[in-house]
Amino acid sequence: MSFFFQAKYANLLFIDNPVGTGFSYVENTNQLTTTNQQIGTDMVVFLTKFFNTYPDLKKTPVYIFCESYGGKMTIEIAKQLDAAIKAGNVAIDFRGVALGDSWVSPIDSVNTWAPFLLNTVSYLYVLIEVTQTLGTSFLLTS
Repeated sequence: MSFFFQAKYANLLFIDNPVGTGFSYVENTNQLTTTNQQIGTDMVVFLTKFFNTYPDLKKTPVYIFCESYGGKMTIEIAKQLDAAIKAGNVAIDFRGVALGDSWVSPIDSVNTWAPFLLNTVSYLYVLIEVTQTLGTSFLLTS
Protein backbone atom coordinates (compact mmCIF):
# COMPACT_ATOMS: atom_id res chain seq x y z
CA MET A 1 0.00 0.00 0.00
CA SER A 2 1.40 3.38 -0.98
CA PHE A 3 1.42 6.20 1.56
CA PHE A 4 1.64 8.78 -1.20
CA PHE A 5 -1.34 10.29 -2.97
CA GLN A 6 -1.36 9.20 -6.58
CA ALA A 7 -3.60 10.98 -9.04
CA LYS A 8 -4.03 9.65 -12.56
CA TYR A 9 -6.34 12.36 -13.88
CA ALA A 10 -5.42 15.52 -11.98
CA ASN A 11 -2.57 17.59 -10.66
CA LEU A 12 -2.97 18.78 -7.10
CA LEU A 13 -1.12 21.69 -5.54
CA PHE A 14 -1.60 22.62 -1.88
CA ILE A 15 -0.58 26.14 -0.88
CA ASP A 16 -0.36 27.51 2.66
CA ASN A 17 -2.07 30.84 2.28
CA PRO A 18 -1.78 33.56 3.40
CA VAL A 19 1.95 33.63 3.99
CA GLY A 20 2.67 32.97 7.65
CA THR A 21 0.17 30.12 7.97
CA GLY A 22 0.97 26.41 7.93
CA PHE A 23 4.53 25.82 6.78
CA SER A 24 4.88 29.14 4.94
CA TYR A 25 6.93 31.89 6.52
CA VAL A 26 8.57 35.24 5.89
CA GLU A 27 11.98 36.51 6.94
CA ASN A 28 10.52 39.90 7.85
CA THR A 29 7.13 40.28 9.54
CA ASN A 30 6.51 43.38 7.42
CA GLN A 31 5.92 40.95 4.55
CA LEU A 32 2.86 39.39 6.24
CA THR A 33 -0.40 40.24 4.52
CA THR A 34 -3.15 42.19 6.22
CA THR A 35 -5.80 42.41 3.47
CA ASN A 36 -7.41 40.04 0.98
CA GLN A 37 -6.07 42.24 -1.81
CA GLN A 38 -2.49 41.61 -0.63
CA ILE A 39 -3.24 37.89 -0.37
CA GLY A 40 -4.58 37.92 -3.95
CA THR A 41 -1.52 39.77 -5.21
CA ASP A 42 0.84 37.30 -3.50
CA MET A 43 -1.03 34.34 -5.00
CA VAL A 44 -0.96 35.77 -8.53
CA VAL A 45 2.81 36.36 -8.16
CA PHE A 46 3.21 32.77 -6.97
CA LEU A 47 1.07 31.30 -9.76
CA THR A 48 2.91 33.35 -12.39
CA LYS A 49 6.28 32.05 -11.16
CA PHE A 50 4.96 28.51 -10.76
CA PHE A 51 3.60 28.28 -14.31
CA ASN A 52 6.71 29.95 -15.75
CA THR A 53 8.79 27.31 -13.96
CA TYR A 54 6.53 24.48 -15.19
CA PRO A 55 5.35 25.71 -18.62
CA ASP A 56 4.04 22.25 -19.60
CA LEU A 57 1.23 22.79 -17.04
CA LYS A 58 0.01 26.06 -18.58
CA LYS A 59 -2.57 24.24 -20.72
CA THR A 60 -3.89 22.23 -17.76
CA PRO A 61 -7.30 23.46 -16.54
CA VAL A 62 -6.90 25.30 -13.22
CA TYR A 63 -9.55 25.47 -10.51
CA ILE A 64 -9.13 27.04 -7.08
CA PHE A 65 -10.82 25.31 -4.15
CA CYS A 66 -11.25 26.68 -0.65
CA GLU A 67 -13.23 26.44 2.54
CA SER A 68 -14.22 28.68 5.43
CA TYR A 69 -12.58 32.12 5.41
CA GLY A 70 -10.66 30.97 2.33
CA GLY A 71 -13.82 31.85 0.41
CA LYS A 72 -13.13 35.55 0.84
CA MET A 73 -9.50 35.08 -0.19
CA THR A 74 -10.36 32.85 -3.15
CA ILE A 75 -12.79 35.38 -4.59
CA GLU A 76 -10.05 38.04 -4.47
CA ILE A 77 -7.45 35.64 -5.89
CA ALA A 78 -9.77 34.67 -8.76
CA LYS A 79 -10.57 38.30 -9.49
CA GLN A 80 -6.89 39.28 -9.64
CA LEU A 81 -5.89 36.14 -11.55
CA ASP A 82 -8.59 36.81 -14.15
CA ALA A 83 -7.35 40.41 -14.51
CA ALA A 84 -3.74 39.22 -14.89
CA ILE A 85 -4.76 36.72 -17.58
CA LYS A 86 -6.75 39.36 -19.49
CA ALA A 87 -3.78 41.75 -19.25
CA GLY A 88 -1.52 39.06 -20.72
CA ASN A 89 0.62 38.77 -17.58
CA VAL A 90 -0.26 35.13 -16.94
CA ALA A 91 -1.01 32.49 -19.57
CA ILE A 92 -2.92 29.64 -17.91
CA ASP A 93 -6.23 27.88 -18.45
CA PHE A 94 -8.08 29.23 -15.40
CA ARG A 95 -11.56 27.67 -15.30
CA GLY A 96 -13.10 28.66 -11.97
CA VAL A 97 -13.44 28.34 -8.22
CA ALA A 98 -15.24 26.06 -5.78
CA LEU A 99 -16.28 27.56 -2.47
CA GLY A 100 -16.83 25.04 0.32
CA ASP A 101 -18.65 26.25 3.45
CA SER A 102 -17.20 29.66 2.74
CA TRP A 103 -17.42 32.55 5.19
CA VAL A 104 -18.42 34.97 2.45
CA SER A 105 -21.50 36.51 4.05
CA PRO A 106 -21.27 36.21 7.84
CA ILE A 107 -24.76 37.59 8.49
CA ASP A 108 -26.35 35.03 6.16
CA SER A 109 -24.34 32.21 7.71
CA VAL A 110 -25.16 33.21 11.29
CA ASN A 111 -28.84 33.64 10.50
CA THR A 112 -29.04 29.98 9.41
CA TRP A 113 -27.56 28.55 12.62
CA ALA A 114 -30.66 28.78 14.83
CA PRO A 115 -33.05 27.03 12.38
CA PHE A 116 -30.41 24.39 11.62
CA LEU A 117 -29.73 23.69 15.29
CA LEU A 118 -33.43 23.68 16.13
CA ASN A 119 -34.13 21.10 13.43
CA THR A 120 -31.07 19.04 14.35
CA VAL A 121 -31.89 19.03 18.06
CA SER A 122 -35.54 18.21 17.30
CA TYR A 123 -34.40 15.28 15.16
CA LEU A 124 -32.09 14.07 17.94
CA TYR A 125 -34.92 14.18 20.49
CA VAL A 126 -37.11 12.10 18.16
CA LEU A 127 -34.26 9.64 17.66
CA ILE A 128 -33.78 9.36 21.44
CA GLU A 129 -37.54 8.80 21.95
CA VAL A 130 -37.63 6.08 19.27
CA THR A 131 -34.53 4.43 20.72
CA GLN A 132 -35.96 4.44 24.24
CA THR A 133 -39.26 3.06 22.99
CA LEU A 134 -37.95 0.40 20.61
CA GLY A 135 -34.60 -0.28 22.25
CA THR A 136 -31.11 0.04 20.82
CA SER A 137 -31.65 -2.89 18.43
CA PHE A 138 -33.71 -0.46 16.31
CA LEU A 139 -30.55 1.57 15.61
CA LEU A 140 -28.57 -1.51 14.65
CA THR A 141 -31.11 -2.97 12.24
CA SER A 142 -32.50 0.10 10.50
